[in-house]
Amino acid sequence: MEQILLSCLIFLIVLAALGVVESSGVGSNPLQPTKFSKDSRWSLKGKRIVVTGGTLGIGRAIVEELAYLGASVYTCARNSDVLNQCIDQWRKDGLEVDGCVADVSTEEGRNTLFDGIRDTWPQQCVHGLVNNVGTNIRKRAIEYSTDEYDKIMQTNLHSAFKLTQQMHTILNKSGKGSCVVNVGSVAGKVYCLYNTIAN
Repeated sequence: MEQILLSCLIFLIVLAALGVVESSGVGSNPLQPTKFSKDSRWSLKGKRIVVTGGTLGIGRAIVEELAYLGASVYTCARNSDVLNQCIDQWRKDGLEVDGCVADVSTEEGRNTLFDGIRDTWPQQCVHGLVNNVGTNIRKRAIEYSTDEYDKIMQTNLHSAFKLTQQMHTILNKSGKGSCVVNVGSVAGKVYCLYNTIAN
């Protein structure tokens, strides 16, 4: 039951971040975090959640919403300057967020992230993983080179699958179930002329 509730909550947070959910303070400006109170009924206090690609766009919105709800969040990004700026700001806002520089499209990057998680939360379980990273090269399917195809698949598909496999042990430690959310494309439901591989 807790696993289902956590999945639903993360889904609602993503919708709120995108401005889909309308209520007081939610969806009114998709570029601003809704800043739920840590003491509200939507509390994630005591939960530890990993979000990949957490310094830009949807990933940043997810990190902020989860942290404002009381979760401890660990994230990663490829750009150290942006990551450090975000972490500094989050900590000034009183949020419990940590992270590391890692490119999860590579095995080395996934290992770096995994080691960072274990160093930050030693001997503890992780309650959720949000596989958020994604990339795209805007062109028609027949125009992609093999290298471009491989880059997109490594980032959008393999990173999520391999990281989930790698984190299984610490996700499973929660004892009451854990949650994995894979952020994907609208093209699963809607046809897109371009970006076929990424979608």
